[in-house]
Amino acid sequence: MPDVVYEGNNLNDPSQLTEGWHPAFLVQIGTEETPPDWERAKRSPKSWRWYFAVWEQAADVGRSAPEAQSQTTSTLFSPGGGKFDPSTAYRWHSELLGRRPVRGEHVNLDPMLPLPCRVKVHRTDKHGQPSEYATIKDLEHWSDGQALLTPDLRDKLATWHQMKHADGGPPPALSTLPPAPSTTSSLDKPAW
Repeated sequence: MPDVVYEGNNLNDPSQLTEGWHPAFLVQIGTEETPPDWERAKRSPKSWRWYFAVWEQAADVGRSAPEAQSQTTSTLFSPGGGKFDPSTAYRWHSELLGRRPVRGEHVNLDPMLPLPCRVKVHRTDKHGQPSEYATIKDLEHWSDGQALLTPDLRDKLATWHQMKHADGGPPPALSTLPPAPSTTSSLDKPAW
């Protein structure tokens, strides 16, 4: 019998990240079917998948390739109230915008991508065992990240994201952006 290996079909990279908060850039939000066996499917038959480029620490941004990590949320978009908490999608939009969307406001983050943020990573599975993959549990605004988003880094993120999804994954949102003019020489560019 030939050797066989199950390599899986995971959108996320096996992770080297530690537990805790990490610098990241949101590079795309896609829509997908919520698996019918998930409790969430009753409330939200569609889910949003949030795609991130994540580094261990801010000093790594622009110097090394990020990890590709993602997380899903429901498509419910509610500020909550009374006994209900705000939906995760609403909280994350609020963090990325730096303010709460107002009633009736149409919010589209796509033209603003990539957006700097910090993501909270857990590295254990539902049984409390160490996991090969990171789970993004939360997101917060990262104002210092905007200064790191140079035209060169924007180009690298677009190319990196496109390469990550070249195997038939969802179309990369960043590929629709025109290339930003580079202000650095090719000698200044990191290898990734």
